[in-house]
Amino acid sequence: MSGRPALVIAFGNTLRCDDGAGAAVASQLEGAVADAHIIVVPQLLPELCEPVAHAGLVVFVDATIDGAHGAVVTHRVTAAPTRSGDHYLSPERLLGLTRTLFDRTPEAYLVSIGGAQFGFGTALSSEVSAAVPTAVRAVADLIVAQHGHFTAADLAAAATARGLTLGRATIFRTLELFLSAGALERIDRERSVVQLLV
Repeated sequence: MSGRPALVIAFGNTLRCDDGAGAAVASQLEGAVADAHIIVVPQLLPELCEPVAHAGLVVFVDATIDGAHGAVVTHRVTAAPTRSGDHYLSPERLLGLTRTLFDRTPEAYLVSIGGAQFGFGTALSSEVSAAVPTAVRAVADLIVAQHGHFTAADLAAAATARGLTLGRATIFRTLELFLSAGALERIDRERSVVQLLV
């Protein structure tokens, strides 16, 4: 639970039907994923390099014209060189520009949803609407995997950092409830190390 925060960049034109899939995923992620900063933009711009450079993990979310309608695909994204005069930045080129400007490239993934309709309008197609929860889960899984295992002391420190007053007993009782429900797995009994299972 330490290190750089996760960054979610949802991009696409919300006035072009399914191209707004990223924004729909972002709206469901708001408040549901701790320790993640969420940005919604119509397209990827060089101004995003700074927040990307400071992130521990970047998850891009977008619609795609490739693949089956409503299919959710997650794949690793690596930096690609930028070209002079690039008008459009892909996730790969944004990472490349970030590396050039900040000498750093975080781990990054693209979660894409196969779109069905890209005409003018604000409504998502039924296929994409049905796929949004799957995409939300894919993004959440990536963020949770970044954090891996944690201890009760990590939770207490995170609560204090957020201005919450939680007693150790409350934290341990809550962890035991999650363990008994199968949401957590105990890794090291002596140090109370647990791992979130999603």
